[in-house]
Amino acid sequence: MGLTEALPRLAALAFGALAPTAAETYRQWRVFRRLGPLWRAMYAAFPDIRLPIHARSMRICLYRRIIEIRDGQLAARPYVDDACLDSFRAAGRARGLSGPDLDAAVEAAVITVSLRKRMSGADPVRPRSPGALRLASDDLRAEAEELQRVARAFSHSPLARAARTPGRRPAHTGDDGR
Repeated sequence: MGLTEALPRLAALAFGALAPTAAETYRQWRVFRRLGPLWRAMYAAFPDIRLPIHARSMRICLYRRIIEIRDGQLAARPYVDDACLDSFRAAGRARGLSGPDLDAAVEAAVITVSLRKRMSGADPVRPRSPGALRLASDDLRAEAEELQRVARAFSHSPLARAARTPGRRPAHTGDDGR
């Protein structure tokens, strides 16, 4: 077999070995992009969430974004009380949501209220509680899937939309404008 015959076979072998890696990198890039609006909102309110790590791998970039969003959720949580959380849960159920979709919509609404309060200079309503955040898993893919649901709800959920405008809330948000 000559070089001209071997070269295409070697290229096919190399492509076959790299294709799954390229597909996984592309999937991670898409998830990274989908989490962007939620991350940017969190970072605007809590710039301290940004980790001082410069990554070259898409997997590390995605992992970093997930960690930073989770840190933002922890920082945001003290800005809402349990009554706010319960009222958003009730409003979500009234809209027919359940399971992971309900959890994502409620989390998105809570994040929205928390960010709005933080950006307006309001004081937290309760002390920071490190155990208040439930993680989906220690699996990066499971965490990414859950945060994608939250990010989608943050951008599109009626609960989060209502929480953005103080006068248009479906539920108590823990501030004076019930």
